[in-house]
Amino acid sequence: MGETECNRYTARDRLLTRQCDILLPDVCRAGGICETLRIAQLADTFGLLWAPHVSISTPLHLAAGLHLGAATPNFLVCEYPTSFDDSPIGKALCTDSPVPKDGAIEVTDAPGFGVSLDEAQVEQLTALSEIRTTH
Repeated sequence: MGETECNRYTARDRLLTRQCDILLPDVCRAGGICETLRIAQLADTFGLLWAPHVSISTPLHLAAGLHLGAATPNFLVCEYPTSFDDSPIGKALCTDSPVPKDGAIEVTDAPGFGVSLDEAQVEQLTALSEIRTTH
C-alpha cells in the first residue's frame, strides 16, 4: 500500500500500525525524489520492502523511481506501465525512455536520469494546457 500516500508521515502511520507489508510510494504524489527516498528509508527501518508506483506513466517518472530503487537496500521491484504508448504525456514527451530487456531495466548514469525531453512536444502540451485553462 502507499501509492496514494503523499508524505512520510502517512506512511509512518501505516507502518506503526502494521497495515502493510510492502510500501508503494509514488514519486509524483509523495512530494518528489527526496520525500520518496525518506519513505523508502522509513520502510527499511521497519524491515519492509518498497516498490515505486508509476501512476502517470511517463518515462521520467519511471526513471526517477528506478534510480531511487537502485539507491536503497530494500527495493523490491518497479512496475513498468504499458500505457506509455497510449498516454499523451508518455513516450511522446521523451526522446528516450527506460526499456526493459530480459525482465530488467539498466539504470543509467546519464544526466536527467537518462531521459531527454522532446522540447517541441513540451511546448505543444504547454500551449494546449494554456488554451484549456483560459477557456
